[in-house]
Amino acid sequence: MNEFAAPLTALLGTELIIAGLLKASLLLGAAGVAAWLLRGASAAARHGVWCFALLGLLLLPLLSAMLPAWRVAALPSLPAASLSEWPFALPFDAGAPSATHDEAARLVPLAEAAEPAFPASAAWLVLIWGLGAAALLSRLGLDLLRVTLLTRRARPLDDDGWQALNAHLARRLGLRAPVRLLCHPHPALVMTWGVRRPVVLLPAGATTWPEARRRVVLLHELAHHRRRDYLSHLAAHVACALYWFNPLVWAAARRMRAEQERACDDYVLRAGARSHEYAAALLDLARSLRVGFPWQGAALGMARPTALHERIQAILHSQPRGTLTLRAALLTAVLLLGFLLPLAAFQPWRAALPEEDLPAETTVETLLARLNAEPTPSHATIQALGVRRVRRAVYRLMDLLHHPDPALRTTVVGALGEIHCYLAVEGLAAALDDPSEAVRLEAAHAFHTAPTWLDDTLDAKDRQRMQDVLPGALVALHRALDDPSPRVREASAASLAQAVR
Repeated sequence: MNEFAAPLTALLGTELIIAGLLKASLLLGAAGVAAWLLRGASAAARHGVWCFALLGLLLLPLLSAMLPAWRVAALPSLPAASLSEWPFALPFDAGAPSATHDEAARLVPLAEAAEPAFPASAAWLVLIWGLGAAALLSRLGLDLLRVTLLTRRARPLDDDGWQALNAHLARRLGLRAPVRLLCHPHPALVMTWGVRRPVVLLPAGATTWPEARRRVVLLHELAHHRRRDYLSHLAAHVACALYWFNPLVWAAARRMRAEQERACDDYVLRAGARSHEYAAALLDLARSLRVGFPWQGAALGMARPTALHERIQAILHSQPRGTLTLRAALLTAVLLLGFLLPLAAFQPWRAALPEEDLPAETTVETLLARLNAEPTPSHATIQALGVRRVRRAVYRLMDLLHHPDPALRTTVVGALGEIHCYLAVEGLAAALDDPSEAVRLEAAHAFHTAPTWLDDTLDAKDRQRMQDVLPGALVALHRALDDPSPRVREASAASLAQAVR
């Protein structure tokens, strides 16, 4: 694994734990509280809350990657010896082999290390998660394929009564066109799917149904299309596949489906159906379709036994049966974003260890443990890593160039100047644009040793990378000749003269 893929894999494993368990649980917990507060509102309102929460889960990884990190020391500190064995506190280097001072000075390329420079546990987490997600997404894809084949094999329902009722109810619900009515001999198939060309599939015996049953069944299925439930249905299955290890996600998806069915029941009741007659029809339909419901991920079924008792109670009891208005939907989306954005940026960190002098025998692993575990590592830790030229520290040091403390950034730049690595050179070039004069001055001084960076300890590949980045760094150094600080200009000129010798 190359030196970019290794930390990326480890970081993904850590983010998987944080986003999948902590962040997802916080988001779904907030949705649960909101749904409880709306227990006296309509089912459509509660469905909207769960739907937006599950969509937020799908956006969490993307937003976490795009937004700047909001680091909070929310985890307890651990001794350095324990941190070196803790895989999630060390996203880059926990699994690295031991290294003495001389071994670190030889600058062994990460790609040629005897062991990977990332925790094996993080790689296993990514692998296990990927297998689970791939299995569930594959099952969803297979269900969609089966439903597509079923659509081709089913025959149109050529019944004038059904077609007239379909056209009438479609106009009443404001649909652009009636849905396609298909029939199949399977006795359990009363379901609907599709977005651009929606389909309602009925059993062959539907032609003998009485008018009352036809009306409530078709009205319920058309309500799903009026509300665009098929899209939220698929999104919930994708969220369950990606967060399959979090039971709260599965519980939220079940609640969303339950409220979804109740919202469509409310459509039927608002259309004039009597509650006791509709409840009886629903029970009778569930008994007649007791064979089972296949391909649950790819279609919406009307009379599933799950939560049927709860639906019957909601039908028989008087309660609000309104729809989710556009204004309410926009308000819910705004509130969700207001909660989701800081949650996506949130990154829990272990509390900083107390500042102390480092013993001379402190190992590289202990230094890396402290560097990765503390939101504000000690200056002594950073300086020691620079003196020992520990290339495995470069990723974290690059991240610390964005730390709000200019004194810490100055120390980081000094450490990067000691590490002969092309990534460190890129960090030094970026530091020449730092708002702090001290940081820029340290970066300019660091370039004074540029002629020694292409030493014999680099292999051919790393030497080529260093040769590739040095011209751009020299351009940044030349640009620093116009720095507003005369000290930075003077140091930049001296380093530039030394570099072009």
